[in-house]
Amino acid sequence: MNTNAESIRVVIISNQLIIREGLRGLLSSYGTIVITGEFNSIDEAVLNFHPLQADIAIATLASRNFSHAVFKWSLIPIPTLVLLPDASRLEVLTIQSAGVKGLLPQGSPAQNYVDAIEVVSKGSSYFSLQIRPFLEHSTLPTQWFLLTNRERLIFCLMTSGLSSTEIAASMNVSTVAIRSYRRKLYKKMETSDTSGLARIATKYGFVP
Repeated sequence: MNTNAESIRVVIISNQLIIREGLRGLLSSYGTIVITGEFNSIDEAVLNFHPLQADIAIATLASRNFSHAVFKWSLIPIPTLVLLPDASRLEVLTIQSAGVKGLLPQGSPAQNYVDAIEVVSKGSSYFSLQIRPFLEHSTLPTQWFLLTNRERLIFCLMTSGLSSTEIAASMNVSTVAIRSYRRKLYKKMETSDTSGLARIATKYGFVP
């Protein structure tokens, strides 16, 4: 981990060349930030990344169809900052539940990028002003705070429309494990079925 006097080593993960070039150009002007690698996808990063290569990964969300890949962010063995093209409550809570340490809208002021990188590289969490309203305790169901991060992630993935088989594949676990988590979710969320979870998701703005 860095001290304040050291450079922060960053890897960029994005399947859009123009975004990788833009981030490289933006961050290269800051002497304390060094780009040490670039990957075209989360899969490529998971396969090829070496934990000594960087202090933080910056990943961009290229589309809203992110549910199948989001859990893979937790497989990157360093803190991750995700840049969102826009944000919804479901996206923010899904990504946070997957273990991502920071969330920032794409197109934020350059200093916000630097601040987020400095905070997340030290292992702390950074959620921008635009992101924080989605995380306000008063706007979430009280049962939400009884759930583990894994249960929260499964709730979000179910809300996004994934089946148990798809969730199991995205999280690299068995469908038996997902069924077990679903039973725990029903109990903690005080409902008896998927329709009940859907009503909670709609009431609290997880879905439009």
